[in-house]
Amino acid sequence: MYGAIFDLDSARRSLQEIERQISASGFWENPQAAQEVGRKRSRIEKRIAAGESLNTKSEELDVLLELQREGEGVDADIESLVSQLETEVDDIEMTMKLSGDPSRRGRH
Repeated sequence: MYGAIFDLDSARRSLQEIERQISASGFWENPQAAQEVGRKRSRIEKRIAAGESLNTKSEELDVLLELQREGEGVDADIESLVSQLETEVDDIEMTMKLSGDPSRRGRH
């Protein structure tokens, strides 16, 4: 569901490329560049983790909604999960706004 927002496949490819850079001979000879790559790696790892968390919760919500349609009493579980999703989405939106990424500004 959130793959389009996060493009997890692209993020994973970027992370693999960074891992190749880090393991390359001479990478650590330029500490300033290495530090910037490390920061980029951290941002990508956080983006992947956030996307995976949203995907997992979305799948859990689908299951709970199906159980609800079948008459199971899962309303409290649904409310709790929706609240968690809202909090995560709000946190992600704030991070995107604060990151200064112009491609993410003003999106909802």
